[in-house]
Amino acid sequence: NYVNGRLFLGGGGGAGQGNDGRASAGANGGGLAYLVCYGNVSGSGTILANGANAANTGSGCSQNDGAGGGGGGGAIVLNVNGTINLTAATALSANGGSGGNVNFGICANNTAYGPGAGGGGGHIASTGALPSNSIVGGNNGTVTGNANNIGNNFPPNGATRGGSGGTGSVTAYTLNASASQTLCTNQAFTVTATSTEPGVSINWYNTLVGGSAIATGTAYASSGYTTAGTYTLFAGACSGTYRQPIELTVTAGLNMTVNSP
Repeated sequence: NYVNGRLFLGGGGGAGQGNDGRASAGANGGGLAYLVCYGNVSGSGTILANGANAANTGSGCSQNDGAGGGGGGGAIVLNVNGTINLTAATALSANGGSGGNVNFGICANNTAYGPGAGGGGGHIASTGALPSNSIVGGNNGTVTGNANNIGNNFPPNGATRGGSGGTGSVTAYTLNASASQTLCTNQAFTVTATSTEPGVSINWYNTLVGGSAIATGTAYASSGYTTAGTYTLFAGACSGTYRQPIELTVTAGLNMTVNSP
């Protein structure tokens, strides 16, 4: 299950049993989409992690085989620090796929084989309010074209629909850093950064990505810059990839000339 943040890809459906060359394969399971955003997410598009539908068996009367099962729904997680505004009617979908049908064509005999079961729905989680979503299980397959008691009265022939999936929530953590500053050359300064995520440390960098940390700790102290210009320090929570910039504008200051009276 998805307790304690565990995530899973959708499982593939089981293949239909066959010995006459007409069985269908199990369908692929849905994938996993994990979105990390330190700003806002908006748009009218969709994110899909649906299980695939299984194919039907090959048509036959005197010979036939079982059909494959639908793929299980995958997982979608939106880990967003800002707001989420997805406007599609179903913005997120992790549905299970449908099971395949056993296709007899047009026959009148007492033979029936097992259709494919539907894949189970997946898992969707988000920070804040969950956008419109669908996590339904896939439909089971049926026996078609065979005019007998099973085909007429019990088309699923034991195949079941996939169960519904589930939803969850994600805690968004924030990184708070000092505001940008204007300094004079050779002016000492201290900037700070903290994270709301428990148990993390703060690293300081000269670059937005890559590079090695130049200091660690919630406070970074410097004796200042000797040359006027614009400099940027980056604070990052360890472990993590996002770095919060702090822009430092350094001016040469005023030149004063004192004349004797």
